[in-house]
Amino acid sequence: MRKQLEGDGVTFKTDSDTEVLLQSYLMYGEECINDFEGMWSFAIYDQNKELLFLSRDRFAEKPLYYFQTKDGIFFGSEIKFIKSLSGACLTINQLHLFRYLVNGYKSLYKTRDTFFAGIQEVDYATNIVIKDDLELRVKRYWMPVYSPKDMTLKEAIERFRKCLIESIRLRLRADVPLAFCLSGGVDSAALVSIASKCFNYDVTTFSIN
Repeated sequence: MRKQLEGDGVTFKTDSDTEVLLQSYLMYGEECINDFEGMWSFAIYDQNKELLFLSRDRFAEKPLYYFQTKDGIFFGSEIKFIKSLSGACLTINQLHLFRYLVNGYKSLYKTRDTFFAGIQEVDYATNIVIKDDLELRVKRYWMPVYSPKDMTLKEAIERFRKCLIESIRLRLRADVPLAFCLSGGVDSAALVSIASKCFNYDVTTFSIN
């Protein structure tokens, strides 16, 4: 993304991915997220257009909540921050709590509700634009597509291997040190092995017993 922007004439002052995000928005507007890789949640206030732009990554890995009241819209990555900012006395969302107790963890994501009444999550792969009328303009910018292809088992394994290695290569790009959390399973060990053997990455790991 950075190279693409530099090719379009953008000059960067830092090596931060945050600057890449901002410059992408300045260049492409709300469509900037179509070229983003990985996980994110962010808010940008566009003073020229007088709007607030909220966005959450394709699989909702990064949290982003909002709370709409008569005094305005409050947002943040943590509910306790929204509570502090709004000064509201939050109440338990009993229906959501019962849904969790009866149906388990997966039932939590059937709606945008949270355990606190009135506080909602920005949905996965979703942008929200808020203008001075405080109306939420919600847009789903991506949907998973199932398009099966005929291939042998050997071809499938090789394709998966290439995709996995490329995915790790992309995620090793960072302006801060990275570490891996080892679960004791084959998946996390495989990620560490690829980072070390394929990309010569100086791996730092943590495990919790």
